[in-house]
Amino acid sequence: MKPLRQRMAKFVQPEEFFNFQDCLQQIAESYINHNQRGYRNEEGTQLLSLIDKTEAVSPDPVVPDKLHRNWHTPCFDNLNKLEWVEGFGVQSHGVRTGIRVSDPELIPVLRKRLPVHVKPYTGTVYDNILSVIKGGKEPGSRLRKFHMVYQNHTPVGRSHRLEEVLDGFDAYFALMTAFMSPKKVFLHAGVVGVNGQAIIIPGKSHSGKSTLVSELVRAGATYYSDEYAVLDNRGRVFPWHKPISMREHAGAKQVDVPISEFGGKAGHRSLAPGLVVLTEYKENARWRPKQLSAGASIFGMLENSVGGRFAPERTLSALEIVADQAMTIKSKRGEAGLIVQKIFESLGQYKY
Repeated sequence: MKPLRQRMAKFVQPEEFFNFQDCLQQIAESYINHNQRGYRNEEGTQLLSLIDKTEAVSPDPVVPDKLHRNWHTPCFDNLNKLEWVEGFGVQSHGVRTGIRVSDPELIPVLRKRLPVHVKPYTGTVYDNILSVIKGGKEPGSRLRKFHMVYQNHTPVGRSHRLEEVLDGFDAYFALMTAFMSPKKVFLHAGVVGVNGQAIIIPGKSHSGKSTLVSELVRAGATYYSDEYAVLDNRGRVFPWHKPISMREHAGAKQVDVPISEFGGKAGHRSLAPGLVVLTEYKENARWRPKQLSAGASIFGMLENSVGGRFAPERTLSALEIVADQAMTIKSKRGEAGLIVQKIFESLGQYKY
């Protein structure tokens, strides 16, 4: 008799195996339908019986609940006592993050908000666990419960507006990955790629880096990030993909805008650093860039590093390499669209 795999393949194509129960169902029906070819109906009947058993003992949803001993606290044990109905794990730049929810409807919403580079993690021990509680009105009650998000045992977001709590989830996923990454260095920066080189634009929130990144992408640069420049120990720059967060005016709420709306595309390969642009928006400012020394460049980037105090040697080593390989310019700027071509020219003028 042929091996089971060959017999299965005869009846069911691999792309049709949505899950184990579906697979068994199709095989059982195939056995029964092909009785005239010599297969026994008993085999199909036995498989249908097995389907009922597997459905009865289907595994519970994965719910992350175990932190690495370096991060575990008694308060986290108390949070574990709440009812968490579903969850999943991901890994990003060496950080294992568990995500769990009080309402399964949140799972697809949270997955969509993660950077595209994250990978599934199927282990049981996590460096970081984000717990999201869905509030709202209770049936038969006038009370409205808060939506909440916890980072490990610490509440980091609470609001009657779910969108605000989800924004907190985004922020703390990114921030804790940046702080806890064992090998990478994170800078608050926008990043685009041009001709195989990275243009790094360090800057805090409200400095205008997202606007400048969007204009560079609109002009043909490849999008890498508007939030973090991720560096390895060779100074190479990795992507942190997410929609560009734009504000209509100072003080306005950020709105995520897909890269496609700027006519751009996202890069996936790491890049060598080519240009560091230290700038911030000032109304009616003129673009008068000055080239900085390596020391001044390192200092400018260090002001925007994440976790530099916790891993100073690794951070300084990566920034020294970037300052050595890339030219650094600094200037106030006015409207972003007016300086895009000048930035491209600065990248082209620099020779290794």
